[in-house]
Amino acid sequence: MAGRRSSRALGPEALLAHRDWIEQVAHALVLGDADADDLGQQVWVDVLERPPAENPTHLRSWLRSVLRFMSIDAIRASTTRRRHEEAAAHRERIDVDPADVVARAETLDRVAHAVLGLD
Repeated sequence: MAGRRSSRALGPEALLAHRDWIEQVAHALVLGDADADDLGQQVWVDVLERPPAENPTHLRSWLRSVLRFMSIDAIRASTTRRRHEEAAAHRERIDVDPADVVARAETLDRVAHAVLGLD
């Protein structure tokens, strides 16, 4: 089709022209420099691995959408990870009895001495 441009035309050179802008938007979307840097790098990887079917008419609008969706995914993943970690820490605090810890350590010590005595 003559009217369509190849997605291959959207290469690193076209994207590099928007590098500073991508970094600014990433910093506006997430808290912390490290998270913003990670988001910017994820966008680069995603865009280069899966370019749009056609070159977007408004590249910055398209890139902003990619950044926004990736930041939403990152926030969701972070929230889920934090909830799992908090639940695991809570279970550990509830389930651990100091007497059980001491008994387990003594058992492990006896097993280790028994194994060393096999020689």
